[in-house]
Amino acid sequence: MRRLGLVVALSLVPSLAFAEASPGFAQLRDRAQPVESLASFLSKFMGDCGTDVIGRRECMKKVDAFRKESIGKSYYLILDDDAQQLVQPRGFSPQTHEMEFALTPFFESAGLSLTHGQPTKLDAQGRPVIPLIRMVSKLNDGIMPMDVDRVFRTGNVRMQVIFKPLGVWKLPKRGKKGFVEGVKAQLLGVRLSEARSGGDVATWLAR
Repeated sequence: MRRLGLVVALSLVPSLAFAEASPGFAQLRDRAQPVESLASFLSKFMGDCGTDVIGRRECMKKVDAFRKESIGKSYYLILDDDAQQLVQPRGFSPQTHEMEFALTPFFESAGLSLTHGQPTKLDAQGRPVIPLIRMVSKLNDGIMPMDVDRVFRTGNVRMQVIFKPLGVWKLPKRGKKGFVEGVKAQLLGVRLSEARSGGDVATWLAR
């Protein structure tokens, strides 16, 4: 009932006039292959082949084939639940009407992760340390920082990510046996949008 109440409440809020998606992002997205499940993609790329010798051999053949097929291709995925946790507003300039965001390019699902580049160390909590990505957006006339804050606060933000997988990375766990593993990728573009209208909140494109 609480979720239904939130949906009804959001539907009563007038849609804000956020910008359209940038042509550059749209072109990259249209050339990329959609990923329906990040967990499934990471599982296929990383492989969980167990310890049985015969079964592991066949499993690793499939993993290697998927990696060879995937590396160099561009992929496109949509994140809803993680978007507001990975992005932090950093400030607003009244002079330029621009708002800045900091994105943590660490996308996790089912215990596996996709990162922008390759982490070289873990933090105190055992999570990979990844440099933040700075996103700057010029807000449309009539859109103010409190409007953007409301989009994040109500969970009405969607993240679209375009990436190319490059390989895998592995780091030893802090004070424990085993490793933390993930897929290293090159992010080509990231777009934050208002989920209801699809309007652009902020877009970042790799140079």
